[in-house]
Amino acid sequence: MGEYKFDPKFDWWTKDHYANYAWIREHFLSTTSPGTSLRFVEIGVFEGRSTVWFVENVLKAFPGSSYICVEPDPAPNFAHNIRLLKENVPGVTVMHEPAYSERFLPDAISFLNSTGEEKYDLLYDDGDHNAQGALRDEVMAWECLKVGGMMLMDDYEMEATDPWHYISHKEFKEYPRAKFRHPSIAIDAFLAVYRGLYDKVIDNFQVGVIKRVELGAKNLAHGDSTQGRFEYHANKSTTHD
Repeated sequence: MGEYKFDPKFDWWTKDHYANYAWIREHFLSTTSPGTSLRFVEIGVFEGRSTVWFVENVLKAFPGSSYICVEPDPAPNFAHNIRLLKENVPGVTVMHEPAYSERFLPDAISFLNSTGEEKYDLLYDDGDHNAQGALRDEVMAWECLKVGGMMLMDDYEMEATDPWHYISHKEFKEYPRAKFRHPSIAIDAFLAVYRGLYDKVIDNFQVGVIKRVELGAKNLAHGDSTQGRFEYHANKSTTHD
């Protein structure tokens, strides 16, 4: 069947990720009932290292599961690895969605809401590394995640001066005032705003949370029946000379 191909200059990547992946594997193996199918989404797949690992080590145990790779411009080895993965694990559907996350996630939210289809069990966000884009993806990804599902956010401890981001993101050259903002800023903001709705289970180079509460938009739709009925008037003090 051949072997998966990965560029050796990125081998350093494994030491920062595989311990977390092993935790995720044990979590799903211990909490998922036999015969259940799982639905994973990965945003930003590059060569497909994470894809191969999760399909081979987690989804393989749950036939009928699916894995969606969201990547508009994959690395050269990606096509080979995904083809081989489909051959090695025929019971799992592996799909490549050649789109940017800002296109895929809104479509996914709309589709899930309109059809009532089951939301995703794992959403791995390793796409936009600039804080603005990362926060956008995290907020939308949360809406695609089922209660009890996990969101994994990458690059929390990435080196702030990593030149790769300046070289690979042309917008930093075209719009020099839109300077790179570290993804940890986005992750911290997300954790603060959504506090109380998740359990943090991974906290190192990556941050992983399990969704515990689904608020949706019901509060916006229904609101408080007293809203708009009263006006607020500030108290003003009068000084007499």
